[in-house]
Amino acid sequence: MKLPIPIIRDGKVYNEINIIRPKSGVIADTRRLVDEGDNYIAIATFIAGCTESIISSDGVEITDKSIIRNLVRHLPFRSAELIAINIILLVDPDDGIEGIYTCPRCGNKIISGVIESNGEIEIDTRDFIKALPIKYMEGHNNEIVIDFDEPIVVGNKDNPLDVVNSVGINYPTLIQCSNAYKKFGGHDQLRLQFAIYVEAITKVNGNEVDNRWKNMIGMPMFETISNPDDVKKIGIAMNEYGIKPVVKKTCTKCGKVWEVNVSTSNFFVSGLQQ
Repeated sequence: MKLPIPIIRDGKVYNEINIIRPKSGVIADTRRLVDEGDNYIAIATFIAGCTESIISSDGVEITDKSIIRNLVRHLPFRSAELIAINIILLVDPDDGIEGIYTCPRCGNKIISGVIESNGEIEIDTRDFIKALPIKYMEGHNNEIVIDFDEPIVVGNKDNPLDVVNSVGINYPTLIQCSNAYKKFGGHDQLRLQFAIYVEAITKVNGNEVDNRWKNMIGMPMFETISNPDDVKKIGIAMNEYGIKPVVKKTCTKCGKVWEVNVSTSNFFVSGLQQ
């Protein structure tokens, strides 16, 4: 399958992966890691265990398991998400997603689910993963440049540690997400997301930055942002490619039509219970 965002490692680009059904040992290892809390390493373990080969843009096919494990750790999360879902679908092709959604106008509850009678499905109002659109990157420019609407002054305004006008940031990989999780845990989701962005930053104001800058300035920079549009810019850019988990709902009571996010992460976790 084609990757929405390629793996870029040691100057090479890898944009295709061949997957197989998971063996019971792979599922057991993945469940253990999910229970321990680090879903990013769990996904990496799951995908590596279900990968037959990874193919580079120049047609070289990688089948060595140790190289595959290393490359998978450097998978952009948005590509890893789609791969993991497709592996789950090899186990169980039922791609329906259940959910309860509240109308923003009248508060009516919209239920997406299955009603069965005598063992037969009578009504199926679920959303389906295979119907969700997928956007693929053209080329392999893995760095996004975000120009902030307002300069971010980190530290004392009269003697700042840094003033950030723009950042260059890569699409976060599984290992970068895991590193952020190890530092901040999963209890504060917003700070965890900031920490993931920090791991993926490559440049500030056009200049390359190192881990020292990230450790000293990275999180304080994000915590200093006062313009919500500047944070939103990064989120929009990070989610440009990959599966688009957005569907339209129509309220059965007042007729309101609105868009909601469906949970593809829950689909992955529930698929491990098969």
